[in-house]
Amino acid sequence: MICHVSSGLRQGLGELESGPPSGLLAHAPLNWLVIHVLPWPQGKGQSPPEFLATRPTTWHADVNRLRDLIRRFSARGPSAKWPASRVFGGISGRSWGVLQHKHLDYHLCQFGV
Repeated sequence: MICHVSSGLRQGLGELESGPPSGLLAHAPLNWLVIHVLPWPQGKGQSPPEFLATRPTTWHADVNRLRDLIRRFSARGPSAKWPASRVFGGISGRSWGVLQHKHLDYHLCQFGV
């Protein structure tokens, strides 16, 4: 899970190559509604393959890497230039922030964190 959520942050930072956005969620206003209004789907979404490709190293190293990604992601701010999301297409910095908050919250709550 640590590697998976790290992949989402890496994509937002432009550090993870992914395929082009596709599907209905890659277009406004549906992408905005899903990110900002609708509840996070419980076990209904399917991750892009590149979000499942990073293999764990050690717990300590992976957690430190996640902390660094969170720090760098949040330091960019909403007005920075953000890459397109693999799932949601071209979205704002604010939408990236909400998306990553929901993604991290969902997976951390799975494990009682």
